[in-house]
Amino acid sequence: MTTVVAETRTARSTVAPDLFDQLVERITADRRVGKDHAEQVMDQALLFLHACAANPEAALVPSRAIDPGWHAFLLHTRAYAQFCRTYAGGFIHHQPEDPHGGPIGLTEQAATHLRTLDAIERTGYVVVPELWTLDSAKCSKCSASGKDCDENTETQLPS
Repeated sequence: MTTVVAETRTARSTVAPDLFDQLVERITADRRVGKDHAEQVMDQALLFLHACAANPEAALVPSRAIDPGWHAFLLHTRAYAQFCRTYAGGFIHHQPEDPHGGPIGLTEQAATHLRTLDAIERTGYVVVPELWTLDSAKCSKCSASGKDCDENTETQLPS
């Protein structure tokens, strides 16, 4: 009998190991979480960025759990810009929520969440479902297209 072992692809392999370690250290220090959790957050943030790169017009939204990983990477501007050029062909912009915007309806929130989940699952990387729950949805959006958000067509989730 032949046993087939499926290779698990994690997004962490798309950055240099020393950079990944630096990003994990930033998350553990800033968020006061353990290293294992910070590694999952950073891997999933990279996964999210791959989904943004593959869906530049989709206005995907990270979960509250994942957003700190994106923020940690943004602080490493040169490495972040190079990652964006390599995987998205250009910069993936972080568009924070409008602090003056009102909450959206549950239907819109669920639609944005489902759109994001669909995009991240199509990347082929391992998804950690507990870090992508609807109740942890965050408002910051990616914009790989370089366009600014259109308030009438893109969803803002309440913080």
